[in-house]
Amino acid sequence: MLKHPIGLVIVALFAAAIVNVYFYATEVDLTSVVSKTLFADTIIILSLIPISESMRIGRLNTQPALNDRLKAGMKSVTLYTFLLAIITYVLLKLFGEPLIAERLNLLQEMLKAGIAEGKIDEAQMKQQMDLANQIYSPYSQVLIVIMANLFVGFVSSILAAVLIKK
Repeated sequence: MLKHPIGLVIVALFAAAIVNVYFYATEVDLTSVVSKTLFADTIIILSLIPISESMRIGRLNTQPALNDRLKAGMKSVTLYTFLLAIITYVLLKLFGEPLIAERLNLLQEMLKAGIAEGKIDEAQMKQQMDLANQIYSPYSQVLIVIMANLFVGFVSSILAAVLIKK
């Protein structure tokens, strides 16, 4: 086990980057890529950081306070999350553009079919396409990664701080 939290974050980021590059390079559906990378980042890797940090803090003090164990986990989680957000943005710029374009084209075809059937009009189609462009933008995807990782990291930090005592 690594003794320094930054070393742990670097190892976790390296593992996450490898997994993310693999999914971005091999998958053809944006939803599949995002869900698989979020799963890998939040469940597999992110849960390990608070646990190992809580264990490390537990070895330093005889009776570490709960909030000290929680803070230790969240510091590493926050650093990991923001560095991973940068990696995610770069990967979206390198590999995500075709996936996003394909998803938007599919939506546009579905909306055109809805217009042909009389279910929606041109204004609704434009509104839906504008919303989709915002949702599928790299900034929105990175925001989703940040929120998901911070939430799961917070929950994991709480669980690790409560469950792991010395």
